[in-house]
Amino acid sequence: MLTDLRHGMRATIGTLAMSMEPWLWLLIRLWLARALIAAGVHQMMGLPVSDAMIGWRPALLHELSLSTFGIAIQAVCPVLLGVGLFTRLAAAGLLVQVLFLPVAGVAPELPLLWAALLLALVVYGAGSISLDRLLRRGAYRSAVPGAALIVALSGRITRYLGPVFIAAVLGFLLISRPRLGMTALTPGWALLLVIVVIRAVRWLGAWRERTLARATPAPLPHVVVVGGGFGGISAARGLRDAACRVTLIDRRNHHLFQPLLYQVATASLAPGDIATPIREMLRRQENVRVLLGEVTGIDATDKAVVLNRGRIPYDYLVLATGARHSYFGRDEWAEFAPGLKSIEDATAMRARLLRAFEEAETAETDAARQAWLTFVIVGGGPTGVELAGAIAELATHGLAGEFRSFDPSTARIVLIEASPRLLAAFPEALSHAARAALEGLGVEVHTGKRVEVVEADVVVVAGQSLTARTVFWAAGVMASPAAKWLAVSADRAGRVPVGPDLSVPGMDGVFAVGDTALSLAWNGQPVPGLAPAAKQSGAYVARAIRARLTGAPAPAPFRYRHLGSLATIGRQAAVADFGTIRLKGALAWWLWGAVHVGFLVGGRNRVTVMLDWLWAYLTYRRGTGLITESTSLAPPGFVEPRPAPGPALEPGKS
Repeated sequence: MLTDLRHGMRATIGTLAMSMEPWLWLLIRLWLARALIAAGVHQMMGLPVSDAMIGWRPALLHELSLSTFGIAIQAVCPVLLGVGLFTRLAAAGLLVQVLFLPVAGVAPELPLLWAALLLALVVYGAGSISLDRLLRRGAYRSAVPGAALIVALSGRITRYLGPVFIAAVLGFLLISRPRLGMTALTPGWALLLVIVVIRAVRWLGAWRERTLARATPAPLPHVVVVGGGFGGISAARGLRDAACRVTLIDRRNHHLFQPLLYQVATASLAPGDIATPIREMLRRQENVRVLLGEVTGIDATDKAVVLNRGRIPYDYLVLATGARHSYFGRDEWAEFAPGLKSIEDATAMRARLLRAFEEAETAETDAARQAWLTFVIVGGGPTGVELAGAIAELATHGLAGEFRSFDPSTARIVLIEASPRLLAAFPEALSHAARAALEGLGVEVHTGKRVEVVEADVVVVAGQSLTARTVFWAAGVMASPAAKWLAVSADRAGRVPVGPDLSVPGMDGVFAVGDTALSLAWNGQPVPGLAPAAKQSGAYVARAIRARLTGAPAPAPFRYRHLGSLATIGRQAAVADFGTIRLKGALAWWLWGAVHVGFLVGGRNRVTVMLDWLWAYLTYRRGTGLITESTSLAPPGFVEPRPAPGPALEPGKS
């Protein structure tokens, strides 16, 4: 028990350190930039430099500090340091200044701390939150002479001088610092010590993994991950530097940020803003191989994944295949009510949505126009609520002034939910707030009613007919056929039951994560199908596999840590549930935006999405209103909708 606790604590501390380190480097850069800019101002103001400041430095160097060269270093390098651009060169220039040129206006012992922190930046670089990291790949392939050499040299500096720097700093802090009379550990030195300890732990971990890899006979154990979503990517990344080979298989070549997929469908974002090629995400992880293929089955006896064009043997298998649409046994509705699970779904939905307005512009009768301008969303969960709010804003603001035969704001948006209230997973007060916000946008909300028929131009809801040409499905999901592949019984949603360690009972080395798994790791309740849950379960399985590879004790049973639930309705309207803290309105909306930008993959995507949102917020305009489908949605010979059978679903009636 004690061993398991130590192993769990070690894994938790390692994960925490990995997440803290980029922010610590940012803090060091900003603090040094501010301090050195202030020192430079003092220098340029002509403050006197005492003999104690000059110390052993030759008078020539003191004069050099007042020259154009010295002033340029003090003016430019701190700014580069703050933004993380040419960080190693800027830190080296400032290190020369601090070591050899007297700095005015500061205590004589402070430059020693500055020198240590600047040397750390020279050795390790700016960290991941920097322009250097963002531009690294382009710089390596740049046509600028020497750019590739500088990038390659930077990596060698970190690799070979990193351990030397760790030993030097620890030796100074433990031995030399007390002899110099520096008994108190100031915040600056404490920050440097934390960075050094994190780097030491990472170096020791990498050294241990390399040692195990060399000691492991070839071939290395093979881990196959099926699915490139949140769970699969987290599992693959968790096995970096592990003594194993990893193969990640997906039928698409990109990782998709599904929470923002509805914004592609409503012409707010482009597909490339929320999708990243899987190979690009894992390009620096040398033990990972990415395969594009479709899994058709699993041979658990021979431990092989069966593809549409071959077999892939495995020692460990991670199923992270996600979920698909569920029409509750009425799959024929899919033709008329598409769902939203992929980029292809989103672009097709966007084409259907925008084409409806185009067909309304050319409609010959009011009945035909009204049919095209009626949009029905089935399902009142987060996807349905967000989709309804986005369509309402598009019709009211995004398309204003673009049509001549009708006013887009007259579009009728109908949201249908079978349960008594929207957002059933949220507290009741937030559900009511979401409904009020939707109705404020003009959305008709019908709760406690089931859809009975979906056809090309008619939707029947609780016995009442609604003439509509455009229907979107957000009512249910079904897990992938992983349970069928494994020949195990599944729950009603198709999920594979798993044990406390997310392994499939009776299957040696087989794990399931994310939407594929039925895990009771949320205080005895099923883990929800959310992105954080998939990421947590994928990271946990990676730790479990690493423990088996190294012979270490297995980690403690998986426990899902719920970080909260968020849903946006429209401009400055959202709801957020964090347990004891519940938010709604503008504050929840801003928080929703910040969280989703933070979870996006890649700096480019984050910047692009923020700029697109800022543009839409300031101008009410959408930048991706393209119809990429070449065929019309109207069937041959369509003139106007046929009369709907039965009583009509009246506006505003719920």
